[in-house]
Amino acid sequence: MTINVNWCFICVRGGQVVCCETCPTAVHAQCLKIPIDPNEGYICEECESGRMPLYGEMVWAKFTNFRWWPAIILPPTEIPTNIAKKNHNPSDFVVRFFGTHDHGWISRRRVYLYLEGDTSEPPRTKAAIDKYYNSGIEEAKQIYEVVKAKKQQQSMLNENKERLHPQPYTRIKANRPVPPVKLHIDIENVSKCDCDPNEENPCGPESNCLNRVLYHECNPKVCPAGERCQNQMFESRKSPQLDVIYMKERGFGLITREPIKSGSFVIEYVGEIINDDEFRARMAQKSLDRDENFYFLSVEKDYIIDAGPKGNLARFMNHSCDPNCETQKWSVNSLNRVGLFAIKDIPENTELTFNYHWDDLLGNEKKTCYCGSKNCAGQIGGKIKEIESKDMSPSSDEMPVKSGKGKQKKSKLKPLKRLPSKTAGVGKRKPITKLKVNATAKFKSNKMAAAAAVAARTKKKNTSPNEADITTNDKEEATNSNISIGNEDAMS
Repeated sequence: MTINVNWCFICVRGGQVVCCETCPTAVHAQCLKIPIDPNEGYICEECESGRMPLYGEMVWAKFTNFRWWPAIILPPTEIPTNIAKKNHNPSDFVVRFFGTHDHGWISRRRVYLYLEGDTSEPPRTKAAIDKYYNSGIEEAKQIYEVVKAKKQQQSMLNENKERLHPQPYTRIKANRPVPPVKLHIDIENVSKCDCDPNEENPCGPESNCLNRVLYHECNPKVCPAGERCQNQMFESRKSPQLDVIYMKERGFGLITREPIKSGSFVIEYVGEIINDDEFRARMAQKSLDRDENFYFLSVEKDYIIDAGPKGNLARFMNHSCDPNCETQKWSVNSLNRVGLFAIKDIPENTELTFNYHWDDLLGNEKKTCYCGSKNCAGQIGGKIKEIESKDMSPSSDEMPVKSGKGKQKKSKLKPLKRLPSKTAGVGKRKPITKLKVNATAKFKSNKMAAAAAVAARTKKKNTSPNEADITTNDKEEATNSNISIGNEDAMS
C-alpha cells in the first residue's frame, strides 16, 4: 500500500493534492501547470521514468505506524544477518534509520528522496522516541554533507579521467642542476638559531625561531633541537595530499585532498636548474617547436628553475586574483629554494592558486584573467594592484614600516611577478607562454618586524653587539633577494 505525504512536493504547502499511485509523491494540480483530473490515476515523473531508489541514497521512510523518519538505503553486503532473514517482498530493500540505527525492510511506496535543506519541526514533547527523532534529524544532516562531498570528489575524478591529461614530464623531488650549473651545499655557513630544544615544538611556526623569521631553514646537524626541529619543511618534503585534475575552461589545476592551515608549507617548486644561456637556448627551441608552455622560474642570475621537462606538482598551480597561496624564497643549506605557502585556511578538495603578478614585457597587451574571483581584475598585471589598494585592505607590500626616527614609510618590497608571452591567452588550457621577469621577492613586513624584535631580545640577553649586527645583516640580505616566476601550463 502506498503512503503519500499530505503536502505538495513543488510548493511544500498543504491543501488538496494529487497523489502518485506508486510512491509517496503528492502535488497540487496547479503547481504542475498541466491539466490533471483528480479523479484519474496519477503517476509522478520519476516513477514514470522507472527511476528507483539506489543503494547509499538517503531517504525519508514511513515504517509501519512511525512518523516519516530520515534513513539510508543499505546495499546487500551491509545488511545485518538477522535482518536479512526476515520475510520481505522481492522488490523491498533495507534502510537504517538515523538516530535509532534500527533496520527494516521497506518498499518503494513508503520512501522518498532526502534532499539538501530538508528539515522537520522538532517534537515538543520529551518522550524518548522524540529524542531519537531529533538526534536522527541532526545525524542525517551531517551524513548528507559527507555523502555530498564524496559524490563531488568522485565526479571530479571521473571527469578528470574522461578529459585530457597533462603532457608527460619526469617527476623529481629536488632540483637537478644542468651543467655548467653546480649546487654547492655549505653546512658551515648555515645559520644557527637559539631555540630551546626542550620546547614542545622547537623552531615551530609559533616559536620565535630567528631562522624561520628570516626565511632560513634549520639543519638538524646545526640546530640546537636536532632532529626535533620543526623548521625543516623543504628537506622533509611534508606536503598535504595533492592531485592534478582537469578544471574545464581553467585547464589543469592543483587541488588539495586535505585541509591546510594558514601559513603552512604546501610544496616546493622544483625543476632543472639552468643558467641564462641555457634559458635562452631553450626559449629559442620552444619558438621553433611552437611550444608555448613554459615553467621557468628565475631565482637569481644564472639560477633559473625550469619545471617543464622535470618537476613536481607545483607546476600545475593556477593564477587567481584572490589566491590562497603565495611563493616564498628560503635559504636551505645555503641554497636558495622556492616554496609555496598557504596564506589562508584552505578546506579539502579546494584548488590551490597564487597571484602571478605578471608584467608583459613582450608587448603592451594585457592577458585576460579567468580566475572567477570576486575581486578579479579582468586582466593579469598591474590592474590587480589598483583593485587591491582601492577595494581591499592594504597588503603586506604596502604596510607602513617604522623608520629609525619613528616615522612611518611604505615598504618598497615588490610582489613576485610572472611574464606571459604576447601570443597566448591566459586562463584557458591552450598553449600558454611562461616567461619570467626579475622582481623583488615578497616578504611580509610583520616577519621583518619580528626578526628585529628577536634580534633585539637576543642582544639584550646574551649576545654581543657584533652578533646583533650580523643578525640585522642577515635580515637585510633576505629581504633584498630577487625572485621571478614564469607562467604555468595550467593558468587562469
